[in-house]
Amino acid sequence: MTSGTTWQTQMAEIGFENPYVLHLMLALTALHLAHCRPSRREQYTATADHHYERALVLVTPEIASLSPKNCDAVLVAVQMICFISWGRGPQPGEYLAFGRDKKSDWLVMFRGIRTTLTSIDRSDFTRTHAPATRSKGRPLPAQEVPHEYEKQLDELREYVEFITRGAENHEDDVTSVNVLREMYDNRYLGVDGEFHVSFGWLFRTTDDFLDRLQQRDPVPMIIYAHFVVLIHVLERFWYMQGWTHHVMSGIWELLLPEYRAWLDWPIKRIGWIRP
Repeated sequence: MTSGTTWQTQMAEIGFENPYVLHLMLALTALHLAHCRPSRREQYTATADHHYERALVLVTPEIASLSPKNCDAVLVAVQMICFISWGRGPQPGEYLAFGRDKKSDWLVMFRGIRTTLTSIDRSDFTRTHAPATRSKGRPLPAQEVPHEYEKQLDELREYVEFITRGAENHEDDVTSVNVLREMYDNRYLGVDGEFHVSFGWLFRTTDDFLDRLQQRDPVPMIIYAHFVVLIHVLERFWYMQGWTHHVMSGIWELLLPEYRAWLDWPIKRIGWIRP
């Protein structure tokens, strides 16, 4: 049995043992059908909403009582909630790591993944995280490397070090650039074997950094714009289509004009047309 088949079997088992996971699977499937069959989009979206709402009622108490017994199912659930948020398509005022008028709903779910993984010993995830960590994926297919990304990220790091020197958040901001550079190198130097590993940047940034991003602090916003380039390749998947241009438009709109020059490089890399 291949590792892929084993993974699918494990997910099916978790779904049948935990109805909220099954509802989330059905919700994501319905959204995919809505994407593939636009003429019936309203019908499939309603079906997705039904299963999603049923799942939330069931999974909420499970998250509140996280334990080695339910951690695999909860981890699958919060991951699928993130995918469902993507699959609904770009939403007004929702820019994944920050929101226009309120905190990002997607980021709340994403941080739930981190909470789940840090609350329970990794070895307790017997059917999800632990097997995935032990397996080694094949390198991604060759991809077009963003033009002079090494030079751009070096200049970004120098700028962040200068503008935050002496500030309480100096170390957090510099570290976020360093981690982002690591993610770029892993993606384009053939180290990573998973498309979504780039989201490890958000996973590894501090709560304070993410809070300041929510508050639209210019430095986290600029760094986040460079992260958007890294996830642009994910638009090959149906559930991510349209998101990178949408997120960049939110950054451009909400970033103070005097900082927008730092958006030139990421804007060109994703092909977004500024207003």
